[in-house]
Amino acid sequence: MPDFFRYLLTFVLLCAFASAHGGKSLGEELHARQAYARENQMDLRHCADKFERDGLYARAFERRASRWNELQKRSQARDGSSNNHHASHKFFDFSAHDFDILSTKRHGCVLHPELTEGPYYVEGEKIRDDLTDGQKGALFLIDLQVVDSHTCEPVEDVYVEIWYTNATGVYSGVVADDNGTGEDDADNAYTTFNRGVQKTSKDGVVFFESIFPGHYEGRAPHVHVMTHIKPEIRDDGTIISNTATHIGQLFFDQMLILEMEKLPVYRTNKNSLTLNAEDYYFMEAMRTSTPIMPWMRLEWPGHEHAVLSWMPIGVNLSNVREAYVAGTLEPKPTR
Repeated sequence: MPDFFRYLLTFVLLCAFASAHGGKSLGEELHARQAYARENQMDLRHCADKFERDGLYARAFERRASRWNELQKRSQARDGSSNNHHASHKFFDFSAHDFDILSTKRHGCVLHPELTEGPYYVEGEKIRDDLTDGQKGALFLIDLQVVDSHTCEPVEDVYVEIWYTNATGVYSGVVADDNGTGEDDADNAYTTFNRGVQKTSKDGVVFFESIFPGHYEGRAPHVHVMTHIKPEIRDDGTIISNTATHIGQLFFDQMLILEMEKLPVYRTNKNSLTLNAEDYYFMEAMRTSTPIMPWMRLEWPGHEHAVLSWMPIGVNLSNVREAYVAGTLEPKPTR
């Protein structure tokens, strides 16, 4: 087994239902979660045999292992080193079940519909894989695989959209009192960092390069995820779709968050850190799902380390609803 597998470590990354920014009351959302949990298969464990037969696990293993090797090569090229040094070397010596981890065997979560996506969803984002936009922080690379939770088949040609804060807890594309510097930063309406869309491949896969999210008051760090079927594709490479098949969130293991919080740019965040155990939506999601998202970390010159994460996500494609849209991305006016 190649040496780099010795430094793998798995942490919990929770797929929660909707955003905690507004909309339904907590009681209403809890009732919706419980009803959905009773009526739907909550993870992809029932798909394990089919994934094995169809080679989905094997292809996921090869894809993610290849991605990790490529990242190591890129990192070495950036720092001029012939011997890459992983941030996790001094902490971990992981040597067993490498295939199960990289293929995400026995793991998976469901993106749950019918819950609020929060006030910061911006329509009209770009189809792209690099979401960094020059932001500082740990490079965050995400491999998501969309699977139909009923048929256990990968879902091709679905558009996966993600959005979340930068290292200091600010959402791009939004000017609001409770977002960063609030209305004093009018130009933030025209920013797009950590926002983007990708179309799934034959194996249902999308991949993004972004910046690991920071925290803000009242919420643990999280990633918003939305899936669209047949959105309008505009000439400028952006999509328009206010209907979503599924909306959800990804949460991070507390140990990983605390490690990221030690990095210089994250230490400049003036918001109080909300722990996972203090986040209502994290804790409620724990009641109905048990997803684990593996990750690996390496030194990354210029980006204060990098984290590679991956997760198969089960979706119910029959659930379609209108999404709340905070605004539409528009070009910045010329002066």
